[in-house]
Parts: sequence; C-alpha cells; structure tokens
Amino acid sequence: MEQLTSLLPDWDFLLSYEGRVNRRDFWLKGQLFFFLISLSLHLLNLTTLSIMFFIISGYSVTVIAIKRFHDLGLSGYYILLGFVPLANIWVFFKLGFCKGDMGRNIYGPAVEPVVIKKY
Repeated sequence: MEQLTSLLPDWDFLLSYEGRVNRRDFWLKGQLFFFLISLSLHLLNLTTLSIMFFIISGYSVTVIAIKRFHDLGLSGYYILLGFVPLANIWVFFKLGFCKGDMGRNIYGPAVEPVVIKKY
C-alpha cells in the first residue's frame, strides 16, 4: 500500500514552487495523474466539472513544470517558452526526457528515487 501512496501527489507537490521534481514524478504524479482524472470526468460525461478541473489544474501543472526545470538546473521562467511555436517542442522534450542534475543544485537537493522492493 505504501508503494501506491508514493505515486499519488501531495499538496506540497501540487502547490509549492520550491524544490525539484524528477522525471518519474513528473510523468506519474504530474501528467498521468491529471490525464486520468480528466479522462474519468470526460467519460462520466461531467462536462462542467471537467472544465472546472481543467482551469484549476492549470496552476498545479505549471508548478510541476517549473520544479522540473529546477531539477534540470534551469530557471522556472523557461516555462514561458512553452507558448512559443517550435520552442514548445524543446520544452516538452527537456521536461519529459532529460535527466536532472545529479546532487544538489541552486534549487535544492536532488530528489531521491523511490526504490520498489521485489519480494
């Protein structure tokens, strides 16, 4: 059960600009989490709730992307390149596929990877 709860985002992860987010958490706690909730609301035909969730989650998605840039040793202002045509492709690949800085950088200590034990 502990392994499952480690995959769910907490409030600090969703709301605080401080710290860093590694690739695993970016994809699982960020992108996949919001995708599954949006898909569920859409499939249940809860359009109004789906639109409200989309608007509210915009803040959290921005926070997660900024912390991912921090993990790469870059300023959160790089998120603005997401609005520039063709540069947004670079942002997608940089956030989703590049390995973060090893060890501490100016944005904080490295995020420890979660090790899932096999029994």
